[in-house]
Amino acid sequence: MMELELLPAGLLAQPACQDILRQYSQSFSEVLQFENSENSPQSHEEFNKLLTEIRHRHQDTVPHMAEALHNLRDAGNLNVNCKDRLNQAIQYFLDRLYMSRISIQMLISHHKALYCPEESKNTNPGLRGTLDPKCDAVQVAQMAFENATFLCEQMYMDAPKLNIEWSDLTDSDKNSVDFVYIPGHLYHMLFEVFKNSMRATMEFHENSESIPDINVRIVKSSQDISIKVCDQGGGISRSVAENCFLYLYTSATRVKLSEGDMGGTTSTSTPMHGLGYGLPLSRLYARYFGGDMKLASCDGYGTDTYIYLRALESDARETLPIFNASSSNKIRDTKNQVEDWTKDE
Repeated sequence: MMELELLPAGLLAQPACQDILRQYSQSFSEVLQFENSENSPQSHEEFNKLLTEIRHRHQDTVPHMAEALHNLRDAGNLNVNCKDRLNQAIQYFLDRLYMSRISIQMLISHHKALYCPEESKNTNPGLRGTLDPKCDAVQVAQMAFENATFLCEQMYMDAPKLNIEWSDLTDSDKNSVDFVYIPGHLYHMLFEVFKNSMRATMEFHENSESIPDINVRIVKSSQDISIKVCDQGGGISRSVAENCFLYLYTSATRVKLSEGDMGGTTSTSTPMHGLGYGLPLSRLYARYFGGDMKLASCDGYGTDTYIYLRALESDARETLPIFNASSSNKIRDTKNQVEDWTKDE
């Protein structure tokens, strides 16, 4: 909430942004009421009901903030470019807002799964809350690819095939790659990457007789889970690549979502592309437990996407924003500086 109040006046004045600030203030106030509550079944029941309300209240935070940013950009007051200082400050803030949101949603889901068994009847019995001690990366990748294929076929009447290989260097006898992780987070990352790869492949090979496969390689070492997704979708230039992880940046036609339906893993009408937050949000999911996501592209041929995750749960610690003077200054610093290097633009 403190960082929301530091946003540029033009963005903070947007009705959607004011709604988000009001919602967070309300939720914080309601949770505080349980700080000194008696440890009783009635308190537990009331607290669980509150968590359900809070989760429902904040389910549209992402599209609401996107709406505010789109309005700012459409008014000519925001340049979605990695070199623009105002955009840098906003991108920095969004990373922190959405990372906090991922953490809060995970804690609520984990608590509800453990303490509200009636809401968890349809979940995997092997889960510990939201964590899967044996999260099968290959199985999650196949599921994400299958669902992305469904969307791709709806739009292009065809879709690339999946060619997947895997290896566990810590146990040569295993026929899978499993580790302790939240399956929903891994699914979200892979689903977004597959959607991008499929769209690029289908459009680049629009007049070709055959569609090349999308190749996936999953490797588990003693330290990392590395997932490499390779497509032959024509690649992207370096000038485009530097903007790929910016919120609102998209090379596709912008789409508008209906109220309450932000897209992604829980959407009932997930669009194939055009939202402008698929990759940056996916990278946050990777970074939440100490991982990362990177792109390497060969312009004119294809793109390799790398997802890195921690193989050991003891190394997978939460990455959360800290509010202090340094973070405040970065959000306030929105003035473009005089260039001190020559450039080829």
